[in-house]
Amino acid sequence: MSNKRRKRHEKRRFCPLPALALAGCGPAEVPLENPPAEKSVSLPETGPAGSLSAPAIVTQGREAAEAYDLPGPGQNFHHEMNRWGSGGVLALLAEVPEAGTAFYGLPYAKDAHESVLLRWGGDRLAEFDWNFATPRMFPPEMACFDADGDGEDELIAACYYGSGTGVSIYELHVVEKNPDGTLTDYTLPEGLWQEQISALLRLDELGGRYFLSLGRELVELVPDFPQITEGEQSPSAGWIAEFLFLPEESIIVLRGAADCWHTTYYVANYSAEVCYEDGIFTLWNFHLYS
Repeated sequence: MSNKRRKRHEKRRFCPLPALALAGCGPAEVPLENPPAEKSVSLPETGPAGSLSAPAIVTQGREAAEAYDLPGPGQNFHHEMNRWGSGGVLALLAEVPEAGTAFYGLPYAKDAHESVLLRWGGDRLAEFDWNFATPRMFPPEMACFDADGDGEDELIAACYYGSGTGVSIYELHVVEKNPDGTLTDYTLPEGLWQEQISALLRLDELGGRYFLSLGRELVELVPDFPQITEGEQSPSAGWIAEFLFLPEESIIVLRGAADCWHTTYYVANYSAEVCYEDGIFTLWNFHLYS
């Protein structure tokens, strides 16, 4: 992330320290439950998390395959999503009217790959093969703001494509309009949050108490946290990735959850700010919540 970009974001950090997180850069003294008066236990040392970066997955939009008769808003987006899911229907699934942007689900045959038609101002249309449907049929989320600080707005979309017990995954797309009017999609790679955040998480056991840390912040896990053996202490970012758009502040927030067995037994939540610039995604400003 450039210095200009970092300064811009440092001025508007959005997440207060969680009330139950104990932040610091060195050991702190916290009394044990019913301890002898002269004894205490030191918490694990913490340090800055820094930032994580990865290049985007880049896809060029295709020209519209035909002159589609574009529908207007239906009953509501959830209704349109379910109508689209019945097959053979072109449906408006998300839009930002003031920016002239719209997200249409293209008609598809059962068991075929989903395709998206994006409209961005006037008659500029482009098709993309995006995953955006699960049996739960959550409609995509969309916003339009200057995500990279270059003075031009980007189209930002979060598509729900992973669901199940303990699973809730959205895929983040940042779409840029090129000088010739064509559209290019920059997708946040899943490994950036699932693998790299997992590497930042640490689980410590002290005196029968368990602490999960992410950078400078740590939380104590609930008293009934299951006992685990030394070899199983492997926290991960789990299978939750949801995105919050704050257009007024040009901020994207990643929200997820951490587990300790690479399963779906979640023990804490986390958040990070998502920065996008020149085809690179960066996660920083991490917070951990009990």
